[in-house]
Order: sequence, then structure tokens, then C-alpha cells
Amino acid sequence: MVIGTQPLPEKLEEENQFNALIKNPTKTVSQVTRETKFKVKKEIYRNFDTVKGKYYLRSLIYEGTYKGKHAVLKFHGTEDVSHDADEIRNFESQNESKIIRAPFVYARRKWASKTGYGFTIFEYVEAPEIFSRPSPTKAQQKDFVRFYQEYRTKAITKPWIKLLNAKPDAVKERVVKYTQEWLKNAKIKKRLKRSDYSSYLSRFYALVPRYVAVMPMEFMHMHLYPEHIRKLSNGNYVLLDHVSWGYRPKWADLSYMLWRSILDIRSNSYPHSRFLRYVDEWINLCKTIPLTKRDDLFDKEIKFLILERTIGIIIGDLGSGRYWGTQGGRKYFKHMLALNQKLFEHLAEELET
Repeated sequence: MVIGTQPLPEKLEEENQFNALIKNPTKTVSQVTRETKFKVKKEIYRNFDTVKGKYYLRSLIYEGTYKGKHAVLKFHGTEDVSHDADEIRNFESQNESKIIRAPFVYARRKWASKTGYGFTIFEYVEAPEIFSRPSPTKAQQKDFVRFYQEYRTKAITKPWIKLLNAKPDAVKERVVKYTQEWLKNAKIKKRLKRSDYSSYLSRFYALVPRYVAVMPMEFMHMHLYPEHIRKLSNGNYVLLDHVSWGYRPKWADLSYMLWRSILDIRSNSYPHSRFLRYVDEWINLCKTIPLTKRDDLFDKEIKFLILERTIGIIIGDLGSGRYWGTQGGRKYFKHMLALNQKLFEHLAEELET
């Protein structure tokens, strides 16, 4: 796949999709391919989200050819994901890196409420992800250190989005807001018992003020996942998913790389000790990045951010997301829930001292 690897929802949940694109996708795809002369090879990705427990289609992506070039046709089912081409232009206008670039854009049509969709035709990036998930090799880990240093120092030189409110109280409110949204969806799904999350959420909220007060909001790729970094044969990189630029707490992009990798652990019997070691190894890898070496608070900061991701896995990914019935069923759910609860306790004990 070129952009993303999320599995499709089960058929039962697909029936709950809603938005203009999904009402008649066959007609929409046929119309656009006829107009653009994009030749479809296959569908490679569907990105769903949830509102009040129901799925809706945010984007639909096809591999094919456009004017003789290997290309990707991405349909935007909502307005907020229709700005890929604009954001690529913004990124490249300030990008000073010689080894990191965005994919080339061949054609686009902005999302319109009248039709319920927009689309962009991109270059198909024929290159592997920077990581083998969930367990990168030593060479890949070293390569990621190189990439991250370059990305934060040369590929991002000037934010093109304004940060409206960076005060700790505002950051705290944002954190509470999104965790409450996760919880709302989890309650609708009814997968979790109150005891599965309540004490963890309370401990997390108690730690939030302490850490957001010392962690500035920084401009970054907010969904920096392994699949969004492609390693070319010449050693350079193509950065994907350009609708995800914005502000998060310092070093949050590193915690997102780990979070995405954790979700690729497929074992129903992954040992607890190995899971903690997996996380510790990631933290130690991040400590070798020249930028993080300059931050005396990095160890605590990255552990708090991983703690936040752990709450996200418990309430969001397991409690209301797609990781139910698709990776080993109830046994998988219970095992991953227990692993992340133990990880939370391990991290919280360190952060509370």
C-alpha cells in the first residue's frame, strides 16, 4: 500500500457508514476516472472515522496510471481531508532538505458540499516504509534517527499554520476534550467495563497539568507513522499524508511512531516483559537523536506522551476503534488491553515521582 494500512471494518459496521461519497461510490469513481482518464488498477485503502459510534468514509484511494505515470487517485469524503495539494505546496515552499520531499501532485479537484467529494491524483511512491512493523531492524532504526533529525531541522523550517493558543490551560483542555470523545465512543461500543479505564484515566488527568506546563506546542507532522515515510532507492525519503500538519506537544510525533507500531503487534500471547522492553528500546533509540540529546527533560516528556498514547489505545483503539473482531477477536482484545494497562501503570509510576 502507498498511503495507510488500516483494515476495513466488518460488514456489519460498514452498513453504518454515512456521507455523500459512500452513497454511490461506484458511480463517483466511474465519473471521475472517465473525466480524468485515470486507469484504476485496484483499491488500496479506505480511511474510516467514527461519529457517535457510526463509521463514515473519510477517504478512498486507488492505485493506477495517469497520463502514463504510476499514480494514486484519492477521493476526499470530507472537506477536512481535501487539502493535500495545498499542504504539499506549503510544505515544499519552506522545505530546505535535500533528502526529504513530498509526493508529486498531478491533478486535483477540491471537495464540494454539492457533490460530497473531492479528489487528488498523486505520484505513486514505489518505495518501502522506513520501518518493518512492528519490529524494525537495527539498520532501519539508525535510518529513522537520520530521517528524524533532518525532518525536524531542515524539512520544517517555518510553520505555515498559526498556533492560536499555546497556554498550558488551553493544552490541558484539548487533552481532556479528545479523551472524553474517545470515552464517549467507547461507551457506545460497550466493549469496556468501567474498571478497564476509570482509574487509568484519573491518573492520566492528574499528570496532565504537570507535563503540559513544561512541554511547548510545536509544529510537526501530527500523524508521523512508519507508512508515511518512504525510503527511496537513492537513500532519500518521501513524506506522505500532508493533511496532518499542525501543533502537538514537543516530541509527540515520536510517540505516534511507537503507537502505530504497537497496533501492529498481532500476537494473542505477547509477553508483558517483552512488551515493556519493546517500549524501552524505542525510548532508548529516540535518545540517540541529536535533537533529543539537547533536552534534559526528554526522558520524562517522551514517557508522558507514550502514556497519552496508551490511554488512546485503551479507550480509543480498543474501546471504540477497529481493533475488535479483526485481530483474533475477544482473546486479542483482552490481551492487548491487559498489556497496555500494565504499560500505563509502569509509566505512571515513573512519572508520578
